Amino acid sequence: MCFSEKASLSMGIFGGLSSIVIYKYINIKAAMCIFYFTLMQIIHYIAYLVIDDCNNKTNQLMSILNYYHICFQAPVWLIGWLGIFEKYSIIKPLYLKFMPILIGMALITSILMALRRFNFNALNVRINENKEIIRKHMVNDDINGPLQGKLCSRSGKEHVQFRLPLRTEPTYYTPNIHGHFFFFFIPFLFFNNTTRLISLFTWVFGLLIPTLYYNLESTEVATVWCFISIVQILIMYGYSIFSSKRH
Repeated sequence: MCFSEKASLSMGIFGGLSSIVIYKYINIKAAMCIFYFTLMQIIHYIAYLVIDDCNNKTNQLMSILNYYHICFQAPVWLIGWLGIFEKYSIIKPLYLKFMPILIGMALITSILMALRRFNFNALNVRINENKEIIRKHMVNDDINGPLQGKLCSRSGKEHVQFRLPLRTEPTYYTPNIHGHFFFFFIPFLFFNNTTRLISLFTWVFGLLIPTLYYNLESTEVATVWCFISIVQILIMYGYSIFSSKRH
C-alpha cells in the first residue's frame, strides 16, 4: 500500500525539509503552504498509531485536527501562490492585487466551515448526533457533507478515513466542503494558461485519478490528496518558475 504510517512519516519529513529550502530560496509565503500540508502528514502518522480505536482520545483528536486542517487549506494554498506570484512574473499586476481579496474570501469561508464544530444554542441549533443520521453517513455522502459521522479515524480502503459530528444548520451560514473546492480550483482558471494548468493538474492528478483508480469515497479522497499534495505543489512551483523565466 502506498499510504501507510511509515509513508506519512516519510512524507512529513520530506515536506519539512522542502519547507526550509523553499523559505531560503523563494519566500516565507510559498514555504508556509508546503509546511501546512506537511502538518497533515504528521496528523495522519499519529492517526495511524491509534487507527480504528474510536474510543481513544488521540484518535478522536486527530479526526478533529484533520477537519480543521481541511477547513483552512484553501486560504493557505492561495497564500503560497501569492508568494510565488509576488516573486516571479506569472500573473498580471491587476490579478496580483486581487489575490489578497481572494484570500480574505477563502478565509471567511474557512472560518464558517470550522464553526460547524460548534453549537449555536441561541439559535436552538445543535450538532446533529442522531444515531440514524450518523449510521447513514458512514455509508453514503449527502447534502450534509462527506465528513459527517461518528467521531473516529478509521482504516480506509487505502488511507486514513475520518468522520466527525458537524452542525448542519443554519444552512445559509454553514458552508460545507464545496467551498474548499471552489477556492482551490476555480479562481486560477481566470488568470492565464499557466494558472489554469495549475488548477487542472492539481485536480486531475490529486483528486480525479486517485478517486477513479482506487475507487475511493469522498472522505478518503481528502486524506489521499493531502498525502501527494506536497509533491504536487513542488512540481507546480517549479513549472511556474520555469514558465515565468521563459517569457
